[in-house]
Amino acid sequence: MNLDNYSLQIANIAMEMLDSEKNGFALCDPSGAMLYCNDSYQNLKLSDTKILIAQSIDLAIVTFDVKTSESAVRVKITKLNSGYAVTTTGVVTNFNARELTLENLSSADANNIFDSVVQNVYETTAWRWIAVSRFIEEEKIEILSMYDSGKFVDGYIYTALGTPCEVVASTKEFAFFPKLSERFPHYDVMHEMGAKVYAGMVYRSDSVPVGHIFAMHDEENVNATIIEDVLRLSVSIMGFKLEADHAKGVALKSEQEANKDSLTQVFNRRAFERDLAISFDYLEKKMFSDTILAIIDLDGMKNVNDTYGHDFGDTLLKTFAQAIEIFSRPEDKLYRLGGDEFAMILNGAGPAQINSIQMRIEKAVEKTKMSGFPTIGASQGFTALSEVEGDITDWKRSADKRMYLHKRSKQ
Repeated sequence: MNLDNYSLQIANIAMEMLDSEKNGFALCDPSGAMLYCNDSYQNLKLSDTKILIAQSIDLAIVTFDVKTSESAVRVKITKLNSGYAVTTTGVVTNFNARELTLENLSSADANNIFDSVVQNVYETTAWRWIAVSRFIEEEKIEILSMYDSGKFVDGYIYTALGTPCEVVASTKEFAFFPKLSERFPHYDVMHEMGAKVYAGMVYRSDSVPVGHIFAMHDEENVNATIIEDVLRLSVSIMGFKLEADHAKGVALKSEQEANKDSLTQVFNRRAFERDLAISFDYLEKKMFSDTILAIIDLDGMKNVNDTYGHDFGDTLLKTFAQAIEIFSRPEDKLYRLGGDEFAMILNGAGPAQINSIQMRIEKAVEKTKMSGFPTIGASQGFTALSEVEGDITDWKRSADKRMYLHKRSKQ
């Protein structure tokens, strides 16, 4: 037997086999330069083999995922005595699933994150039933969003006792059940649906478990790794967005509370100073034809406090503030500046509307009188923004001066 011919024959058979292989294969010399590759490898258009091998050596990894322009592949580097072998195992579905999950959910709004999650899990795994829930009480779970065969379906409340969801809710861990009929033989609803496999995992807000994501499929042949990857990533992103939205809500509430008068619940002086400056910006941008500033001072407040006490006086302030808002436009803003002094900023109103504004304030005074404060009155001063030349101090000074003129005229 000629050993050289025998070796050549084996090599030819091996090359023929590799050429027909669907997975990619390449042979490289000790420097990483490619000596041979089959058509499958060449069609992937991967980076130069020297780069791939250097990446493997630098990171001390044998197998890693590489994204191409069209898909992703899993690359394995094998060190040989006389060089390297580079093999690919085709499209790595779970790599694509993670990439798609990141893309879909990173841009999702917190207001519709539940719908976005169920859509994404369906897109990336093709499981039939996907749902996001919340735990409402012991053993009770409410479905917040659910997909069935690629379509949204109505949510519902159910008892978790004896279901796979109970396991997830109690352990707070990822759960995968490949044979539902054996593990939960008495869960009739699930069996009637035709569900054969289940995967679920809790999500958290402020580190507290508040619900779970679960998926069920009517086929047993599923990739457990992909569904786990997608659920874990979905839970992480959803939790982050819920916490960020909660923090934003807390910050907004704090901002609103900081701008409200604690007694009357109308805007306070801090908000007043802010909105005065904003009014000038509106004028420069010509968002409104004009803006009226009204300063209002209650008459008789001291007598009420001295006669009936400060608690009664506080009730008067709240009653008057409520009455003013009843007779105001929705866009008008009312402020308590301190004591018995109030202010209003009325965008879109000018000198021609002052009489009607004054009449609305008088109606509020009359309503306050009828509410148990018959001796009360209000002095008022009005200045249009068009009357001053971009000076906030002049705007306030002018309205305040006119209010005191009105008060003295009544004396």
